[in-house]
Amino acid sequence: MKTIEQLTILFVDDETSILNALRRFLRKEKYQTLFAGSGKEALEVLTTQTVDIIVTDLRMPEMSGLELIYEVKRLYPDTVRIILSASRDVEETIDSINAGEIFRFVPKPLDPEPFKQILLDATEYYLLTTERAELLEELASRNSKLESANNDLQQMAHSLQSSEEQFRTITEMANDAVIMTNDKKELVFWNRSATLIFGYSADEVQGKNPYEFLVPKQYREQYTLFRDDVMEKENAKQSGGIVKKGVALRKDGLQIPVELSGSIAYIQEQPHLISVIRDITKQVEAENARKRYKAMQSRLEANIGETLLQTEAPKIIDGVDIASLSIPSKHLDGDFTDFVVYGGGNFDILIADVMGKGLQAALVGAGIKSSFLKVLSQHDCKKNPRPNCPQNIANAHLLGAVVADVHAMTVSNLMDLETFATLCFARFNLEKKIMAYVDCGHTKTVHYQASLGKCSLLDGDNLPLGVVEQDSYHARVVSFQPGDIFLYYSDGISEAETEEGAQFGTKRLVNVVTAHCDQSADTIIEIIKTTVQEFTGKEQFDDDFTCIAVKIG
Repeated sequence: MKTIEQLTILFVDDETSILNALRRFLRKEKYQTLFAGSGKEALEVLTTQTVDIIVTDLRMPEMSGLELIYEVKRLYPDTVRIILSASRDVEETIDSINAGEIFRFVPKPLDPEPFKQILLDATEYYLLTTERAELLEELASRNSKLESANNDLQQMAHSLQSSEEQFRTITEMANDAVIMTNDKKELVFWNRSATLIFGYSADEVQGKNPYEFLVPKQYREQYTLFRDDVMEKENAKQSGGIVKKGVALRKDGLQIPVELSGSIAYIQEQPHLISVIRDITKQVEAENARKRYKAMQSRLEANIGETLLQTEAPKIIDGVDIASLSIPSKHLDGDFTDFVVYGGGNFDILIADVMGKGLQAALVGAGIKSSFLKVLSQHDCKKNPRPNCPQNIANAHLLGAVVADVHAMTVSNLMDLETFATLCFARFNLEKKIMAYVDCGHTKTVHYQASLGKCSLLDGDNLPLGVVEQDSYHARVVSFQPGDIFLYYSDGISEAETEEGAQFGTKRLVNVVTAHCDQSADTIIEIIKTTVQEFTGKEQFDDDFTCIAVKIG
């Protein structure tokens, strides 16, 4: 296995001064360093040198850092990829993060000590990944050896068919019940484990048909192991043996679940049915416990999604029709929504998605949602609507202040957990017919304009919460007219895939909204759900399906 001293990091930047600075302050680090002044030069280095980690600037002439990263991923998928970028590269940075192309995004200008720590994190990640791959390879090798040993054992079993004495010696040592019947279905062998499992001594069962005392009467129609149709030796030989699960009867009347395997062996040229019967009581109990745990986990995840992450859309707001739908995927995800109604035709919508799946993503989502409600409560818009209150969305920067306050409350924890959240926070003023929104790397909002009969996509220039220690967020304002529709959605819709990997995409979503603009908000969302299911060919979504529709009356 590699050590950190054996790792090589390649730094790529078209500015010689930056490469020289990196050379100076990294000269005492344990890993090896290489430097290249362009993407083309970096690819040439990669053909002659083994590079474990590559760190590249995003903006470079001829070949951009993102183009270089894509090429490195294609040619050298095991190489860990890091991007250096100024904050103006927001859209490319978000694309690379969401596509999973990079290990870490590092903003410029560089802070030497934190940057050294990021490089150490990358080396540790690489070493852990390679160690895991080597362990998996070793496990595969051991499995191959076990398979070979099993094949040898099977060959040994065939060779023992001509020797009853050797067969008895081996089977007496088995933990499973091993019994043997002749072609008249009479028991001729019953090992010690059979006595321990079923309670009969070998003398008690000698010469009897096991079907008559081992099989409960209510199961005899389904229980074919000891019947003529299974005993027929040519069928058994052609099938290579028979394995079934069933229920067996002990001497004390207790019924136990068992797994049986049967095959024909020839002893002194006479056909015998050898049956191995395994008591699987503990296995069945473990499986039932697993099913109970899985059902309990599903109920818990559903409760978390319903109570902590999703909020029902308000139904009674004059002049607007609002509907929402959230359908969880197979796993607990980080999608969450919320609505705040102020009265007077003013209300907020929040839709967000935390990176990752599972309980951590859900709890992080619940924490961010709680932080939004706390910040809004601190502004006290409901009880004391002041002229400078963020409810006054004519001043768009005030809406950005709400997101900035939430980010300040959560960024430290998000960075510690190495996660981030995309979101869109929107505020409607029906009287002024304007909607202000702060978009932080979320899916682009669809705005259907009834007067034009077409849709536009609304986005923003803010990074997701938790990516960098950003201290300000910018809001944008759009106007609307009666009949307009706003659609907010998660990437579980736009990135829904067919079995072949084709994505549903934003264009299809826009076409659905345009084609059904005369329908209610509820109906539009239901049509979107059905269309996505028909496109993917799946009833169950691979990622959370979250959608909010707002139709202006």
